[in-house]
Amino acid sequence: MRQFQTVGYLAIFCSIGELPHTQAYLYRTAAGAEIDLVLINNRILWAIEVEHSTTPKLTKGFHLACQDIKPDHKFVVYSGKETFKTKDSVIVISLPQMLEILIQSG
Repeated sequence: MRQFQTVGYLAIFCSIGELPHTQAYLYRTAAGAEIDLVLINNRILWAIEVEHSTTPKLTKGFHLACQDIKPDHKFVVYSGKETFKTKDSVIVISLPQMLEILIQSG
């Protein structure tokens, strides 16, 4: 696992500690559907993928997993600084911005 991904996971998990009633999961199926981090907070489902690249590419497995669980929010945390939305309504966001959103949601 790359260093940015490790730092990303640790930072997100630390911020979860500040969010009451938040549960964190990894979602993976035998068919290859996968989401790095699934959060449930106040009955809202968040799908979060962590990528080390400044030009992240979502895998088919992420899209399949989102079809399975139907999250309310879909994010890719990446090492860039800009925030933008993909054609599939996935928000691509930096780690500091993601942490801010998580803390504000609590």
